[in-house]
Amino acid sequence: LILLNSYSYSQPDCPSVNAGADVLMPCGQTCTNLTATAFSAAQTTAYTVSQIAYNPPFSYTGGTSILVAIDDTWGPVIALPFNFCFFGNVYNKIIVGSNGSISFNTGLSGTGNSWQINSTVPSATPADLTNSIMSPWEDIDPTFVGNIHYQISGTSPCRMFEVSWSQVSYYGDPNSVYAYIGYTPLCGAQYATYQTVIYETSNVIETYID
Repeated sequence: LILLNSYSYSQPDCPSVNAGADVLMPCGQTCTNLTATAFSAAQTTAYTVSQIAYNPPFSYTGGTSILVAIDDTWGPVIALPFNFCFFGNVYNKIIVGSNGSISFNTGLSGTGNSWQINSTVPSATPADLTNSIMSPWEDIDPTFVGNIHYQISGTSPCRMFEVSWSQVSYYGDPNSVYAYIGYTPLCGAQYATYQTVIYETSNVIETYID
């Protein structure tokens, strides 16, 4: 899954400039006119969704751990290595939720990450899921099984920041808190693995679901 605005280009990780073929200037001519089209893909007032090849740029299990053995919670504030635009606003910090979401509402750090999906979509509730990237958002439980990590790669102005949820149990399976507190599991062992990558400059969002 890839989210970007209406401008299409081939490499979401790093915009490039191609000046075309070399031009030989006539002898004695000391100047010429150059024209350029401004890079417009960084605009984020609207998004489109398109399918991409499954080729995650990061390992699902590497990087810095977040939310170790904690369910239904927004993690600590994480500083981004670059400014990222999201729906017309510029952010340099995020928080990660144990239920498969990334939020720019950093004031929610340490509070509950909602899991219940309302019947009406789109919706302004649950309020903690507004202004967030859903990677996808679902009721998973990393208390006993699974890991959540983030990693940074690349060099300015083409860096990448990614978050991975790796082999995290679904709430209600035998490895989740649901079974631990005495309830009969709702299903067999089921795990969620996915990765969301955000890109500097282009402001593209990619999600890979394993």
